[in-house]
Amino acid sequence: DAFLMRDSEWQIRPYLAQSIIPNEDHSVWRMTLRPNVRFHDGTALDAAAVKWNFDTLHKAPGTVTFGAVRDVDSVEIIDALTVDYHLTKSIVAFPDLLIGPVGWPFSPTAAARMGDDAGSYPVGTGPFRFVQWRRDDRIELQRNEDYWQAGLPYLDELEFRPLPDEETRLASL
Repeated sequence: DAFLMRDSEWQIRPYLAQSIIPNEDHSVWRMTLRPNVRFHDGTALDAAAVKWNFDTLHKAPGTVTFGAVRDVDSVEIIDALTVDYHLTKSIVAFPDLLIGPVGWPFSPTAAARMGDDAGSYPVGTGPFRFVQWRRDDRIELQRNEDYWQAGLPYLDELEFRPLPDEETRLASL
C-alpha cells in the first residue's frame, strides 16, 4: 500500500496516511499515519519507519528513487505517527510523490534481517503477503490476515505468472 492514492475522480486521498497538510508556503508537508497499521512481519508502520525508508531507501545516493526526492531535504519525526517532510523549495504537487515508489513503505526490521536479499523478499503493508518468487516462473502471495482494512482482501491467495512470449500469453487465455 501507498501513503496516498488517487480516487475515482483522480484526486489524491490519504491511504496509509490519515492526512497530509502543507505549511503556508508548501515547503513543509506534515503527514500523519493511520494507527494500527502493521508490516507483514508484524512490526508497526510508524514515523521511525517512514524516516528510515526515506533516509535509507530513497535519499541515499545511487538509489533508484534518489532523483525523485532531490527536492526533499529531510524527514523529521514529530511523534510516533507524524513526520514532517522538509523541502528545499515550495512544491504544491509534493503529494504526487507519495503515491508511487517513494510512498510504498518497506519494513526496516525485515530489511535488517534479510540484508542484501531484502529486495527479493518484499515486506510491506498491503493486502497480500509475499510467499515465494520463482524467477521467470511465478510470484505467490497469500492473504494478509492482519490487513488494516477490515474485511479485505476478498481472496485467499494470488499467483502471478510472467509470460514473456506473446503466443504463449494468447494460448494461456
